[in-house]
Amino acid sequence: GVSMFQWRQSSVDPAPVQGEWKVIATTNQFFGNGSRNLFYVHADVHHFVFHPTNPNKLYIGSDGGVGFSANMNANQPFYGQYNLGYNVTQFYDIGIGPRGYVAGGTQDNGTQLVGFNFNTGKSAVSLRGGDGFDTELFMINPELGIASLYFGDMARVQGIGTSIGSSTINNAEVYSETLDALCENAGFFRRCSNVFYTTVAKWESFNHRDTKDSVVVRDVRTTLPPLAANTVVNYPSKNNSLPLVDSLPTTTFPKDTTTIVPNSSDDTLRLRIDTTSRLLTFINAFDTITVDENGMTVEIRYRGKAAETFNFTYDSPIFYNNLFHNDLSRAATPRLPLSITVEQNQFGSNSEVVYVDPQVRFNYEFEFPDLVQSTVALFNVRGNLNINERHVWISKDVQKGSSVTEPKWIKVAGDVSSLNPRPTSPTPIAVPNSTSRHETISAAFSNDGDKLFYGTTEGDLYRIENLNDIDVSQLDVTLPFNYTMDSTTIHRKIADFGNRSVTGIAVDPNNDDNVIVTLGNYGSAQYVQRSTNATAVSGVQFVNISGAGNNKLPNSPVYEAVIDFKDNNKVIIGTELGVYATDNAFTTATASDNGATVIDVQWSEENIGLGRAPVMAVKQMTFDSTSGATNQGKVYIGTHGRGIYETDQLVGVNENSLVDEDNKVGKGQLMIYPNPTIDNVSIDLANYTAGSDFVNVEIYSITGKLVRELRPISPQGGSKTFMLNVEDLSEGTYIVRAFVNGIPSTGKFIKQ
Repeated sequence: GVSMFQWRQSSVDPAPVQGEWKVIATTNQFFGNGSRNLFYVHADVHHFVFHPTNPNKLYIGSDGGVGFSANMNANQPFYGQYNLGYNVTQFYDIGIGPRGYVAGGTQDNGTQLVGFNFNTGKSAVSLRGGDGFDTELFMINPELGIASLYFGDMARVQGIGTSIGSSTINNAEVYSETLDALCENAGFFRRCSNVFYTTVAKWESFNHRDTKDSVVVRDVRTTLPPLAANTVVNYPSKNNSLPLVDSLPTTTFPKDTTTIVPNSSDDTLRLRIDTTSRLLTFINAFDTITVDENGMTVEIRYRGKAAETFNFTYDSPIFYNNLFHNDLSRAATPRLPLSITVEQNQFGSNSEVVYVDPQVRFNYEFEFPDLVQSTVALFNVRGNLNINERHVWISKDVQKGSSVTEPKWIKVAGDVSSLNPRPTSPTPIAVPNSTSRHETISAAFSNDGDKLFYGTTEGDLYRIENLNDIDVSQLDVTLPFNYTMDSTTIHRKIADFGNRSVTGIAVDPNNDDNVIVTLGNYGSAQYVQRSTNATAVSGVQFVNISGAGNNKLPNSPVYEAVIDFKDNNKVIIGTELGVYATDNAFTTATASDNGATVIDVQWSEENIGLGRAPVMAVKQMTFDSTSGATNQGKVYIGTHGRGIYETDQLVGVNENSLVDEDNKVGKGQLMIYPNPTIDNVSIDLANYTAGSDFVNVEIYSITGKLVRELRPISPQGGSKTFMLNVEDLSEGTYIVRAFVNGIPSTGKFIKQ
């Protein structure tokens, strides 16, 4: 049940029974003032167990884990949570940040953030309640993230600090009026879609050369114009105010000039005239002024016009017009002329010149590209005329601060007008009488942010193109609530996997043509597909890379893949049975599998320390330290029932280094069988001579750790084969190095 009830019988007479059901728990964990609610039990209760000898103690199994009460016989029991170290959280998706933090959307336990220093007990910080779905953390602004709820509700998470103490976590709505008008209030969330699961994708770049966004830079200089070409200008991005630098392409003049209007004695300056020469020359507002007490004259050599000479008398001002201060074309109202007064000292010491400095400022305005860019995509959005349509909207403003009043959202894929034919196809529409079909459940951007791939529950793979051509100033707003760029983007269906849910899409970090798609559902032997021409205008091809023979993937759903940012042959996937990996994902070699010729991609199970739990999300940090990342290369997984894991070692990393070393001395691979094995393996040594050679054997885990060393050993009976017992090793992939007289050979086996 959602909550807990207790029967309270009011009569001991068994016929008829009298009494009532009373609610004895609430689903609100905290009171309005933030204090803990002692009557809280997590919603969706599944099981009760009373203590065998104390009926006052009750253990409660719910979507929130294990609850407990020590006073169940009270009129209103109190409850607590017994979940510390109980690592069973069911994650649907995770997002990773540059500081090693990971946020994840969970089944009925909200969106949780892990990775702070306090996390020794596998605890988390709650970012949002309810059911959490697709989740993102940002690189450009590590204080921000995305937490999604059901039916298209998405919020920006703010205030993620570097520690618990420095964090002020809160949520902010990010839907502007154009998108928000398609949504409806549904209690504590905004319903913007008829699809329960909210799918979100994000893309970021610190140096996006194809940007259409720009920053208007206003600069004030005090030096005489113009600014020369190639003058360096520093300016902030609109995304997190990150510093950018560019140079002027041409000679540039100011947009306008400003000066002060003197209104007090504080605006006047004084200079003394030399008593010997009785001359003083100085510059004021770019005019050169010479005061001559010998001839009682003031000469003004103007900037921009002919010089003038004035006769003066002591203590009487001379008025004149300055090119910058008195330029009527630049002043909203005419300004009074500037003045110079020569004051004579009555006691015979230096005379003084009293004048006003108008403080000329040259105001420049430049426009430079904003190279720091990000895009957030939201899927399955309702149509403004048909709520069952599945539109795609994007925003480039989610990480921007005060530079925008609210994020602008743009529809980039929707219905295609017959009046504007293009090589495109419409977004999916729900099948009549069924709102659970044709749902977008996976998405990924190309590396340059120009393309957006997304997959549906019906096995369709789409590609939206020309996102880099979007100019927000050209938005089509002829229809109400319809900010659309359908005339700019191209929307193509590029693959159909036959009613197999497209659960994950991985784009090679170094080549947009290389795309791996993972598939769901049961009853198939093909769960991973690979393309090497995914950006082609037509004829995009995918091939099955699920493997063959002993190196084949199990026949169970695969949920997500990640292609290593350094070596695209290294791929890690999350499956219904845990993590599998390969180091030859883009091989062209073939093998026979049950009479069929297939691509010979060799997969190995990598569940050491994890077990065979469903892995719904796999992410790798690809940004480096220059972008603020301290965890480049680390891989994170989100499991459905075992929490979140991380590793900094990819499959094959150490193995490849060992194999390369061995190949330098001209030795091939070991023959190891049976493979996989559960107890013993046999190793054939082609270069062994019975009676004279000894063999040293080393066994490494896939992370490169030496787990066993045997030296020296000899095969039995003079053969070239020896047997090794590995029954005590944990499940996973292992690397064997066998040295014959110091010359190594290398092989690999899987322990089940």
